[in-house]
Amino acid sequence: MSILQIGAGGVGWVIAHKAAQNNDTLGDITIASRTIEKCEKIIESIKGKNNLKDTSKKLEAKAVNADDIDALVTLIKEVKPDLVINAGPPWVNISIMEACYQAKVSYLDTSVAVDLCSEGQQVPEAYDWQWGYRQKFKEAGITGILGAGFDPGVVSVFAAYAVKHLFDEIETIDVMDINNGDHGKKFATNFDPETNMLEIQGDSFYWENEEWKQVPCHTRMLEFDFPHCGRHKVYSMAHDEVRSMKEFIPAKRIEFWMGFGDQYLNYFNCMRDIGLLSPEPLTLHDGTVVQPLHVLKALLPDPTSLAPG
Repeated sequence: MSILQIGAGGVGWVIAHKAAQNNDTLGDITIASRTIEKCEKIIESIKGKNNLKDTSKKLEAKAVNADDIDALVTLIKEVKPDLVINAGPPWVNISIMEACYQAKVSYLDTSVAVDLCSEGQQVPEAYDWQWGYRQKFKEAGITGILGAGFDPGVVSVFAAYAVKHLFDEIETIDVMDINNGDHGKKFATNFDPETNMLEIQGDSFYWENEEWKQVPCHTRMLEFDFPHCGRHKVYSMAHDEVRSMKEFIPAKRIEFWMGFGDQYLNYFNCMRDIGLLSPEPLTLHDGTVVQPLHVLKALLPDPTSLAPG
């Protein structure tokens, strides 16, 4: 077996290390990104930590633009993987899925293909573009696994197992996500800042009594006493698995909650109020065109730098 991983950011770093630790099963590993140096840095880290379980298997880096479907198809045909793991930002999902369809190779990703706050891209519409590939993948004889992170991903497996094996019926599903660590920074995101900021400023959507309910972000809150982690404030948020669980699991209410500290929300609200979270292009006095959110991303800590803290 062999795998091709596309993406070398914070999530890609973790996936690559985990894949290397299990390369006796996964086989040869190729890591590809627009910036090949990022891939080479991950490989250096894997080897430095002795995380390559079977040293006879290949571990190599390639450069590719994930927006370029033809380039992706060429790379897939060159590497000949059994599985493509998409560890890139969610807006490249469709192009990588299309490349996998054309090359007849199975596909796996970690999150939905949209930013969850743009018009027509929110829950419940969020998955529509990717789910449109269901029949095409079936006809091609390949597998597509969507949202295979922790949430979405593992929590969806927990819920599916519960409805199949543990309960006669399920009234409510609440997915609660908190970060009880401390990275020592005044403000940082634990995955790609651009994806994170777009995600958490969208309205919340949750499923209740056979209809979608919508509320502005951070307006629906509760406190929960978590085992080992103590009491935390969690806020209702639109999230990938609310839509997919509603599709496959009969429950009267399905809702996703994410924990935010007061300091985090103070920073977030200030940056949003002055326009720093906007993805819309802005022309500076010297004619330079920038996207405020891209500037903020460049200023914030790289998520891969936070683990030591």
